[in-house]
Amino acid sequence: MLSEYYDKDLYPFELIFRMMTCNKKLQSAESRVIAVQFQANTNVFVMHDYPRDSVQALKRKMLVGSSRPPESMHMAHFKDGKHFLHAQKELVFDMDITDFYRFCECRGVKRLCPVCWFHIQGASLLLQYLLEEVMGYKRAHCLWVFSGGKGLHCFVNEPRAMNLSDKERSQLHKRLSIVMGDDARLIDFITTLVKNAPQVVDSLDQFFLDVLREQDLFALPAFEERPGVQESVELFCLRHLRARHTTLYYQVKDAWAKEEASPSPKKARFGDSGGGGENISVRKWKILRQLETLYKSAYRPSLFLEVRLMYPVIDAGPFNMVHQIKLPFSVHAMTHNIALPLSQEMIMRMDIKRDVLSIEQLCAHYKANKTTPGPFDEGLRLLKSWVEMY
Repeated sequence: MLSEYYDKDLYPFELIFRMMTCNKKLQSAESRVIAVQFQANTNVFVMHDYPRDSVQALKRKMLVGSSRPPESMHMAHFKDGKHFLHAQKELVFDMDITDFYRFCECRGVKRLCPVCWFHIQGASLLLQYLLEEVMGYKRAHCLWVFSGGKGLHCFVNEPRAMNLSDKERSQLHKRLSIVMGDDARLIDFITTLVKNAPQVVDSLDQFFLDVLREQDLFALPAFEERPGVQESVELFCLRHLRARHTTLYYQVKDAWAKEEASPSPKKARFGDSGGGGENISVRKWKILRQLETLYKSAYRPSLFLEVRLMYPVIDAGPFNMVHQIKLPFSVHAMTHNIALPLSQEMIMRMDIKRDVLSIEQLCAHYKANKTTPGPFDEGLRLLKSWVEMY
């Protein structure tokens, strides 16, 4: 079995042991347990109160003590009767693509694709800003991990984060969440972002322009959002412009229509740059950027749209102490992808179709070469550096 081979020869039990024991420095680690998930039934988790005396004991427990090799391992906490044992837990941010407003063909399916992945990439950029500049957590204490399925996890092991109570975690989640339609809070966030972090704004602008250039989002076909109502990236943008900038809305709408009807440069679709050297999406976005400079608004309408599409949507569940969360390097039971730690730079340049690492790919490569691929080794390095921050 591949999972048995992976667990026996490749899974980094030493680093996971150090993570589970908080690098042997925190008594609260005694409250942790490992919830083991098996491929045969992805809805069943078996709790293991793992040995804490050595990594070898943990490995024996997982590989020999289990009825069969675990598919993936989740970190969990247990209760003493109705009350928690004295416990500390990493602050965990979980972003799933299914919680974002997306426009790809798989928008109704629980999976990522090369088109909708940009929502998660942009959200990671904004969440990193929130973690560092708003909450004051150091980047070295933040570990980003691809979930293996439909999003990203970020673990924060700074002492202030570890010691937050359930109530404080819930309040923090409410503070960070900006739901669709809450434009006033979103504008306040953007105003603060422009004032305090222009470098983040520049990075977000360049990233979104690159996405438009690579994905040609405005050329994606419209879909029926609900009976009689069509939706597309272009209609989404125009609707938000109409709500707050009526004059700009009509100017942009007319200019975009003329660009569509123009015989030159050639209209480009899905990566075809056309006679003008840029696809239709890039040309339309540049038109919006040019027209919005005529208005003295407190925030740029184009930046509002970028942030609206990529503001981090954070799952409330993992903020709770009792919520299970997949451990790094576990194998996703449905996709067989490895939950790989990533740097911010790796996230931003990652191609979700090309760069994910499955257990089949990893094991085949290792059996042939007795080496692990670069991303796997880099993930090990990132986890080691982060574990040392406890």
